[in-house]
Formats: sequence, C-alpha cells, structure tokens
Amino acid sequence: MKKHHLQCLEGIWVHAEEGYRLILEITTLGERPRILSFDRYGKLATHIRNVRWDGTYLQLTLIEPSTKSRSAMKIKPVSGKCFLMLKTLHATWRRTGAIESNLRTDSVGVFQAKISRGVQKLEGKWENNDSNVIYNIAFGRNTVAITSYDKEDGERSKISKVTINGNTLNFEAYTKSTKYRVLHQFRAANNNRILQLYTVQEPWRKICGVDLVHPSKLL
Repeated sequence: MKKHHLQCLEGIWVHAEEGYRLILEITTLGERPRILSFDRYGKLATHIRNVRWDGTYLQLTLIEPSTKSRSAMKIKPVSGKCFLMLKTLHATWRRTGAIESNLRTDSVGVFQAKISRGVQKLEGKWENNDSNVIYNIAFGRNTVAITSYDKEDGERSKISKVTINGNTLNFEAYTKSTKYRVLHQFRAANNNRILQLYTVQEPWRKICGVDLVHPSKLL
C-alpha cells in the first residue's frame, strides 16, 4: 500500500456520482502535491489552498470564488482508481415534535454505563431547514434507537456505529442512492436545538493520468 498513498492520487478525477460537474487534477511533484479544479468546460473553478500530505490524508482548503467561503477537506487514497473526499461541516437542528413511533428502528445502540442527561436531551424528532432528512432519536434504559429518512422521497439511511462520548452521540449514516457515508456527532445546545458536526465521505474516480489530456477535452 505504500505506492497507494500519495503517488496513486496523481491523475485527473471526477466525482463518482456527479460526474463532470467538477474535475480535479492532482500532481504530486515528489512530496509537494498540487491540485487544480476545473468546471465541465475546462475553466478553473474553485480555488484550492493549503495543500499538504500528512502521511495518511491529502489535506486542503477549498475556496468558493463567488462567496469566498472556505471548506477544509481531506482526500483519503483507496486505490489507484478511487479516493474518498472527506468534508467536515456544521449544522443546527430543531425539535419539531414527538418521536414517530410507527417507524421501524434502523439501529439500536446498547451501553453498559448510564446514558448522561446531556445525551438524553437529544431524544425527539429533528429537522434542518437546509436538509430533507428527518432524524428520530429515542432512548431506553441503556439503549438509543435512531431512524433517518428523506421527507421528499422516503429513502431510509442505514444507521450504524452508534456510540456515546460524554454528552455527544456519534453514528454513521449510509444513503444507498448517493453512496454517501456520513459520520455524525450530535450534541444538545438546549431542549429544542442540537448542534451537529458531520463528515461526508464522497467517492471520486480517476479517468486518466496527468498531462494525457486537458480537462476541457474530456467531454
């Protein structure tokens, strides 16, 4: 796998699901990698700064030219033909009513220690204005049950890896249609609002090597 670290990232890449909406060109230049991003017409798209290899991840900051917003990301090599882009984001969720008890439980976590009162504040039905997803979280004596679904099409996410760390509830959600795996951390801000830190794992695929063709000629 040593070869499948930094060197295997060299090439031209597209998002495995969204295709040519954004194209990345990665050159390694020894231990000093460089990344350029293009739109589907071969024009430079987002600005990429602070690129560095830490031995496991290729870390970078992506800057949107129009809004100047910054996103810290990590690229994790999987093979010479695939990598995962990890984006860490923040969101706030609001309580919107009682738990929907008619739903089939996606995942149940069982814990030896007593669940803290801080984590128990996460019980309820939760929504976010910027998302179609609804979460239902319910607690038993030493258990937590989580369900997740899209309110537009009803698609359920598979919930796994449920853990508790202090006052934080952690779990992973996998959505089959997008192939996204999202790592969630939920923490109560008050009785009606929770703070979310989540990491999205996006699959990317290599379409050719560097310098074989300019991104504008790929279509």
